[in-house]
Amino acid sequence: MTVQAELSDVIYNAAEQAFEAVVTLPTSRGPLRYAASFPAPITLDFDAATAGLVTHAERMHRLNRGMRAGAARRMSLPKPLPRRDGRQAYGQWLETLITKARAA
Repeated sequence: MTVQAELSDVIYNAAEQAFEAVVTLPTSRGPLRYAASFPAPITLDFDAATAGLVTHAERMHRLNRGMRAGAARRMSLPKPLPRRDGRQAYGQWLETLITKARAA
């Protein structure tokens, strides 16, 4: 099964003599973006350069390294517990929120 990666605008960094792009890889946790670099001469075929960038991003993903970005997890907030006098019990509500955050 082939993973479908997306690339941002591919640029050539002449100072580093490398192709660079942000590669987005789909994962079970949602899409992750990696800053990938592929050292090669500017005369390299574009398809080979993009394949090298994707390979670099996949390697960083496998090794859990490199600069990456992903969407933050959404956390549902607990409903405030009612008090006998009709006001919210913010102490209990805050404690429930902290407990859920630590468990996540």
